[in-house]
Amino acid sequence: MAVMPDFTASSTNSSTNLSTTAATSTTSTPRLVIALSSRALFDFEEENRVFEGADDHAYMQLQLARLDQPARPGVAFSLAHKLLRFTSGGQAAVEVVILSRNDPVSGMRV
Repeated sequence: MAVMPDFTASSTNSSTNLSTTAATSTTSTPRLVIALSSRALFDFEEENRVFEGADDHAYMQLQLARLDQPARPGVAFSLAHKLLRFTSGGQAAVEVVILSRNDPVSGMRV
């Protein structure tokens, strides 16, 4: 799986090789900030079917059981990867922010 650096988030998920950085920046270079849903960035369709068809507990248990399993890339993964390659004056020109309404256990996979 491709490595996507410079995500705006507060943690590192080694199972998907995503490095994260803080949202605060001291550069004066303007940046394009893109917000993507976790379901667009990662393929959580199977997990979503469990969420919609069962109770919240079954969904959280499934996510907990898959904590060590990397999430598959979703439809926006390639786009985010390409956008993060843009630089201006040696600085990243794009930041990607991941949005999610998931519970904390599911968020650990993101």
